[in-house]
Amino acid sequence: MQKDMEAVAERIPLGTFVTVEDGGHMVHEQRPKEFAAAVQTFLAGGAPAR
Repeated sequence: MQKDMEAVAERIPLGTFVTVEDGGHMVHEQRPKEFAAAVQTFLAGGAPAR
């Protein structure tokens, strides 16, 4: 399934696929610091670590 999600992200202009360890379906609640760091990096124009 991860490969499918990566393929979708590649088709979205400026799309980025990020995996957050132990994030689950509610990553913004379960791993808020990691989620916020990925969002901030994306908004700053960088590519988060995968």
